[in-house]
Amino acid sequence: MDQLIARLPVASVKTLVAAAALASAAAIAWASIPDSNGTIHGCYQKNDGRLRVIDTDAGDTCLASELPISWNQVGPQGPQGPQGPQGPSGVSHAYFALNSHIVEGAPTQTPQEVVGVSDLPPGAYLLWVTLHVEGGKNDAICRLLQNDFPMEARYGVPKFPGMFKVKSGSITTVSQVATAPATARFTVECLDLIDFFGQLDPPIIDGTIIVQAVDALN
Repeated sequence: MDQLIARLPVASVKTLVAAAALASAAAIAWASIPDSNGTIHGCYQKNDGRLRVIDTDAGDTCLASELPISWNQVGPQGPQGPQGPQGPSGVSHAYFALNSHIVEGAPTQTPQEVVGVSDLPPGAYLLWVTLHVEGGKNDAICRLLQNDFPMEARYGVPKFPGMFKVKSGSITTVSQVATAPATARFTVECLDLIDFFGQLDPPIIDGTIIVQAVDALN
């Protein structure tokens, strides 16, 4: 840099120094607009409408013939809006029960409860029932009930409305939806099926029921 200045005329050196000073001043001015609060200040000439920006942090002020104005000011807080509708609680409830039961008696007798949940509050529910026949040679027929009233199932045995077959040695899963306008009770009941030789070998059924409360059924 010293060599470059040495080769330049005195007038050129003065020009470079002046340009550097102007650039430094512009950087300082740019850094202070807007001010430390984020507000841009200006002056509006009332006679001819001219507008100029000033740096209040540096002590700049408007003239008597100018009107001070500013941008990015925080306005007064507006009135509170109306309250919106209440949203879902976000709390989920699930009810669970399991039980093993030996289902005895011929199909003409009263079905026997295998598993169930009680005292559920009014609402909408998803239900899953799993039945595993792990003992005995006979199959069984079962059904899902809400407050002792049969619910529709995926499968059906015409002679026994609302009932589905559970084969010996297998696992059967049934799902269902329900709306309970009042306190609800969900249960599963089953009957033994006589085999082809007319012999009774009561099945042992492991039953599981899961009832999930939901906000709505769509």
